[in-house]
Amino acid sequence: MQKEEELEQTNALRKQVYDLHAQGKPLVFNPVFSEELRDYIYSMWNDPQKDIVVNEREGLIVGYAVLHHIHLPKSPFMIE
Repeated sequence: MQKEEELEQTNALRKQVYDLHAQGKPLVFNPVFSEELRDYIYSMWNDPQKDIVVNEREGLIVGYAVLHHIHLPKSPFMIE
């Protein structure tokens, strides 16, 4: 599980990935990793349905994943 103080390091990775997307698909992605995008990680951090996990190497965050917990109620098609 991630600590809140690690969110800035995670944002550095998010920006790198976002910039690659923006360069590769300029007709889809805005060209700038905006303040709104930067702050979005904090809304994910505060969402009880989400967890952010990181991969650290020598004290540096080198990867991350956002887990979104989804509850599917029982239905005729699925078990809970």
